[in-house]
Parts: sequence; C-alpha cells; structure tokens
Amino acid sequence: MAPRSIVMGSLSFKSVTQAKKFISDKLSSLPVGPVPAEENHWLQALVQNHHNPEKQLRDVLSFVIVNTGRGFSMNINKCFAAVTDPDKEPISFSYKNNHIITPDPPKELIADVFRFEIKDQVNEMANEAFRSGETVRCAVTGQELLRKDVHVDHNFDGDNVTFQDLLNEFLLLQGLTKKDCEEMKLVSGTHGRKTFADRTFAQRWFDFHKERAVLRFTHKTENMSGKKRVREHF
Repeated sequence: MAPRSIVMGSLSFKSVTQAKKFISDKLSSLPVGPVPAEENHWLQALVQNHHNPEKQLRDVLSFVIVNTGRGFSMNINKCFAAVTDPDKEPISFSYKNNHIITPDPPKELIADVFRFEIKDQVNEMANEAFRSGETVRCAVTGQELLRKDVHVDHNFDGDNVTFQDLLNEFLLLQGLTKKDCEEMKLVSGTHGRKTFADRTFAQRWFDFHKERAVLRFTHKTENMSGKKRVREHF
C-alpha cells in the first residue's frame, strides 16, 4: 500500500512519517513562546481537525509553544497551544490527535462521533438564541455571554440527564454495546470529521437525542469544569 499523502494548510507531504518529522522538528527548533505567524496556516489545519470536538478551534488569534513541565527530552516537555483570547490561558493540543495525521479516531473517542452526529441540534439552538440578541445567560452563573464564550451543554440538574446518560439509554434500546459501536464503519464527513456510514442508524440517534435532550447555555469554562466532575467515560 502506498504511503498516504498529507496536506496541512499550504504544505504537502508524501507520507505521515514525513509530516510528523516536520512538526517534531518545528517543535524542537522553536523556543517556548509565540510561534511565528508564517507557521499559522498548518497549525490552524491541525487544530481544526482535532479528534476532540472541543479543541476544534476556529477563532484562533495566534499560536504559542508552552512548557508542559513533563519529561526530559527536547519535545516531551513542550507542546503547541492556541490563543483564542489574550486574557485567557492558551489551549494546548497534541499534533498527533487529529484527522490529518491520524484519520481514524481512537476507539475510546467513539462517543465524540455520536456528539458530532447531533452537532446541528446544538448549532441550531445557539443560532436561534443569537438571532434575537447579542448575549445569552449562563445557566450556571447567570452571567451574560457573548457568542465566542458560549457552550451548549446538557442540563443535568434535577431530573434531566447528561449526554452520557442519553447515549447509554439509546444503546440499550438498540441492543448495542460499546464494543459494537467501536466496530461500526465510519466515513469522512464535514471538515474531515468521522460519521457513521449507516445513516439510518445515525438518524435514529439524531431523532432520539432531539426528543430527549434538555440543553442549556453555559460559559465554556463552566461547561468543561462540570464535565470533569460528572462525565463518565464511554
């Protein structure tokens, strides 16, 4: 089988190995701190295709290299990070965790495929809210939020359930296990994201989620901190 060619921004490589070496060499040669602007195009391509939907950043102002404080070799204690707000900490990311370098997401991220399948419902809620105003209220803090600071989250207060609860219930109704899902065929969708090849199955999940999910607006930092506390691993 011929090596898979790689495109990152305006750069192209004959193989994944060649692309990885280019990135690793850049990480080695550049010091901790701001990354030169001429490198932004290929870093933007990587971060927009990240395996984790919450790191698929589209409003990146610049990139930096940060010291992770781990390891002893030249690259183990350094990584790239995206600056989305000058007043907040940069968002670090691994250059290997994306659909350009690694086309198929790791099996433990199969839940993210389910998340991507209902992304339109999330976007529709946000779009509808911001048609009538410039801000929405955070369900956790009561703070007025601009579009750039908003996450749409599952409201798990009271009798409402988390995304994980809904997914577990759906799989139970379908008679499926986690292993069954990991073996499902995936195809490339929007922006290189993986979707289910079985679109009838995907539609059943979409309809189930639309009927059962209770969504709310939160600040993106509140959303992530809450998930760290309560989110189960699929």
